Amino acid sequence: NYNFADRYMLEANLRGDGASRFPTNQRWGVFPSFSAGWNIAQEPFWEPWRRVVEYLKFRGSYGELGNQNTTSYYPYYQQMSSTAGSLVIGGSQATVLPMYDPYSTSLTWERIVNVGAGVDWGLLRNRLTGSFDWYQRTTKDMVGPAQALSAVYGADAPSTNNAELRTRGWELEIAWRDRINKDFSYGVAFSISDYKTVITKYDSPDDAVSGWYEGKTYGDIWGYHVLGIAKSDAEMYEHLAKASQSSIGSNWGGGDVMYADLNGDGKVDEGSGTLDDHGDLYVIGNSTPRYSYSFTLEAQWKWIDIRAFFQGVGKRDVFFKNSATFWGFGGAQWQRSLYYDHLDYFRYAGAELGANLDSYYGRLRYDSNNIQVSDRYLQNAAYLRLKNLQIGFNLPEGTKFAKYIRKARLYFSAENLFTITGLRIYDPEAVGSSDSEWGPGKTYPQYRTFSVGLDLTF
Repeated sequence: NYNFADRYMLEANLRGDGASRFPTNQRWGVFPSFSAGWNIAQEPFWEPWRRVVEYLKFRGSYGELGNQNTTSYYPYYQQMSSTAGSLVIGGSQATVLPMYDPYSTSLTWERIVNVGAGVDWGLLRNRLTGSFDWYQRTTKDMVGPAQALSAVYGADAPSTNNAELRTRGWELEIAWRDRINKDFSYGVAFSISDYKTVITKYDSPDDAVSGWYEGKTYGDIWGYHVLGIAKSDAEMYEHLAKASQSSIGSNWGGGDVMYADLNGDGKVDEGSGTLDDHGDLYVIGNSTPRYSYSFTLEAQWKWIDIRAFFQGVGKRDVFFKNSATFWGFGGAQWQRSLYYDHLDYFRYAGAELGANLDSYYGRLRYDSNNIQVSDRYLQNAAYLRLKNLQIGFNLPEGTKFAKYIRKARLYFSAENLFTITGLRIYDPEAVGSSDSEWGPGKTYPQYRTFSVGLDLTF
């Protein structure tokens, strides 16, 4: 470490790590890192601007770390597990020792390389403070999904260091705090961040859109484009004459979804499911939370203080595939969870609940005809939530209780008071947190909690 007059700062580090999870010839890794900073506001030439900009520091960093978290403790050893098989010898059930799975003798450390740059500032007697950071995180020699091999291989290919992943992002924090007089002060703080992850290297001979491939943006969702829901059998038959949907379902009729033939080959399908031939599939969205933000509003007047904390996500797409919670009537007959929103399904005139030709969901079916991954049912998981609101009452100075109680504060606190979101049925903070056997959604939403407390110091 080196620091000169709080003006120039330097830090360097070199570490070596060894792990028995790797073969002896690839067990050790050496990982360097360093960072530097320059507080330009401490320079003599900055004196004319110091009353306006008291603090201004530029910084940069580079670092490497190793990751040894493989799928098993010793993936480079042959592993054979005995099981009770169906073979009977001499009247007894025989123990079966199957052939060992293929294994890799070349596994080694994943190298995580971080590069970053940033700036910190304090202006106007440090009433306006903030920082901005840009970073790039590259995972080299990443243990990616096994390379796709022909079925004649007879087993799953072992994992190897065959991938590279790059994440680029930034974060901004800015705050303003001021005191108007001895009785009143206030503050506003805001932060926002964003990142994007791209697979920059992967040996994918099939380039399947459902797997990994070079250039893929992590979180991409592939699906079909929906033209609408057929209001009659005749409308559906007219659509099928132009774009057959036999590859993704059967028994089409009124109330079913009409999918678009994007490549114009007269049928709706996923082609070979590859980058070169993905049929009518296209990237309909991305499940990565983008533009995560939060802001805090606070104020104090004499012995009363108030603080509100908001948080949210600016952009996120989700598709609830195989979710009994989302599809309700329209999904499989098992594990259904029915909510009011599910009543918006297709119905002809004369139905017990009345006609509904302009419905959100298709007609009731037990198959997957109307629940294919598509842009119609892609959900917008962006949200804004008042995460916490707190109001406090402090014991004023000079009261007759002050000589007995040093400090007293009575406060009221509320969590998750309200949420603004276009997401149907689900809690936006629970999206992706738990995927059960019957699909996502089987999680409790965030509780709305109220509490009262008293802090005393004698």
